[in-house]
Amino acid sequence: MNKATKIILIAALTAFLGGQAFAYKYVMNDAATFSYVSATTQITTLTSGDFDDGYYDYALGDFDFYYYGRKVTHMRISTNGYIVFGFGSAAGSGLAFTNTTLPDNATPDGMAAVNWADWDLTASGTMWYDVVGTAPNRTLVIEWRDIASLEQGTENYKFEAIFYETSNEIRFQYEDVLEATSHDFGNKSTVGVEHPTSLQAELFSFNSPELSDGQAILFTPFVHVYDSTDFDGDGAADPTIWRASDSTWYVYGVRAWTVSANKGDIPVPGDYDGDGIAYRATYTPSTSTWHTEIGDIVYGTEGDIPVPADYDGDGVTDIAVWRPSDGTWYIYGFRANTYGTAGDIPVPGDVDGDGADELVIWRPSSGTWFIFGWRAFSYGTAGDLPIRGDFNAAGKDDLGVWRYSDTIWYIRFMENFGTYAYTYGADGDIPVTGDYNGIGRNEVAFWRPSDGTWNIRGAVAVTYGIIADVPMLR
Repeated sequence: MNKATKIILIAALTAFLGGQAFAYKYVMNDAATFSYVSATTQITTLTSGDFDDGYYDYALGDFDFYYYGRKVTHMRISTNGYIVFGFGSAAGSGLAFTNTTLPDNATPDGMAAVNWADWDLTASGTMWYDVVGTAPNRTLVIEWRDIASLEQGTENYKFEAIFYETSNEIRFQYEDVLEATSHDFGNKSTVGVEHPTSLQAELFSFNSPELSDGQAILFTPFVHVYDSTDFDGDGAADPTIWRASDSTWYVYGVRAWTVSANKGDIPVPGDYDGDGIAYRATYTPSTSTWHTEIGDIVYGTEGDIPVPADYDGDGVTDIAVWRPSDGTWYIYGFRANTYGTAGDIPVPGDVDGDGADELVIWRPSSGTWFIFGWRAFSYGTAGDLPIRGDFNAAGKDDLGVWRYSDTIWYIRFMENFGTYAYTYGADGDIPVTGDYNGIGRNEVAFWRPSDGTWNIRGAVAVTYGIIADVPMLR
């Protein structure tokens, strides 16, 4: 399909220069380091319900933790193996005992499903919590110990969730999920994390025996970064969807590919061999393996965040990771630079217009942007979603934030340092900036998970995708 044909067929959904879809997500590593921590404070009195179906409300106080980019003030700990987060007040429902897949728009919304099933702690078992360490690097441990299912009443399952202050990571750990009953290995459970709007999720399993004794699942927060979705080599970015449920890439106006994938794979499309055509690459966190057209390459370690980009301006996507534990950028075959710290969000971009992507960090705690070798400036506040794109046709990636609380896009131009603000979208939408009109300027746009529509300011909305898909455009 040539570019002229694509203009006719795709109309407003065609992007010609750079763009990006932005959303807080989690790297899900199902082979993380296991080190079980026994909590020391037993929950003996519930806030509501009973030890069959009930919950305990825990206020975090000065424990600093963000979930999907939002500051958590309360956790509602359910007897049924999950936690619901509150943002400024106590969380919503915590009595649900019938587990569902994630995401699901039924309550509870925005949950960490550690091992969600119909447990009955009146027959056997206890719940515990503990805060370990010294601020700002403490951990909050929430544990379900020796619990039984309502159906059987004889098991002694043992599992926990650990929440990390500052880094905002979450670790699920399973000490005992084998008790010779039908609930073994999570066979009747939901395991994963769900966005507060219930429109996104990172699902490990649903009613499937995929857990094991001594297993840890690490969830590391990040903003999705990739380099190119030009899958037909015509110079235009193709609107693209990754559907983890069937391991399929859907490229609008081009084709669909079903590929061999691993649990937790992250789509990282880009032109890794320099032929001008994007490849349907993925990154597997459990093995730190990049699956690209130049082969399978192991690069990274537990907790790393994939940040592929063109760091040397040669037109080839570079394999790269950012390591939150020490703030180091590792670029395969090129260089390593320490820039950033735990809790930062890496958002590489060509902010000076030289054709190479710079190391760029956004620090939510202070709302500060840091550009390696150049400057730092404050723009945004904790809870905002960092975005980038050339919004004034100056040939440079501008930096900004989208604020879900008031749906305002705040843009700072890198050409003259001027600012721009525009209200567009709704909480739960995913910004997908791009040059949809072919004029060299990114437009304000979003993809709405609830109905799969691409909404471009001033254009007709186009439906492409379903809830839980990952939209991409660059």
